[in-house]
Amino acid sequence: MAIQFVLETGAGLTNSTTYADLAEAAQIVEDYGLTWLSGYTDDQKKVALNKATQYIDQRYYGAWKGIRSSQDQALLWPRQDVQDDDGWYIDSNVIPANLKKAVVEAAVYYSNNDSLFPDTDNGGTLKSERIKIDVLEFEEEYLAGDSGSETSKTIGSLLAAYLKGRGCNVEVGRG
Repeated sequence: MAIQFVLETGAGLTNSTTYADLAEAAQIVEDYGLTWLSGYTDDQKKVALNKATQYIDQRYYGAWKGIRSSQDQALLWPRQDVQDDDGWYIDSNVIPANLKKAVVEAAVYYSNNDSLFPDTDNGGTLKSERIKIDVLEFEEEYLAGDSGSETSKTIGSLLAAYLKGRGCNVEVGRG
């Protein structure tokens, strides 16, 4: 049986499995100096891209701006009514370039670690948390560990413009 590997083109396909195909992945890998596990085959890359797409959809489910473009589409993108941090609307038939980059980052990480982000939540025990309301400031300090892998931070940064609660879109009122 062959691997089901169907690129979401922005049409809201009912059977899509990935946001980035092999050619896009190869270009992103080259452009950003990423490295697949040595000897990784095209079939393994397809599985990794499928897994990375699934991971990102599950990880950010409920956090995306806007709504799915179609009720029947297989993946969470394309979406309608998504405005990025610069105020530009993403067309409802577009898969953003940064989403594709995030998928490739995750897939390459998977190829080298045989897992998706086991270290994203190893911040250790929470020592203190500071939340300041006026001028919105959040701070967390942990006793041990770190705040996650560089890969997970890169993915979060790539996707941030498409997530709710970002930028200056938060209203704060005083009583």
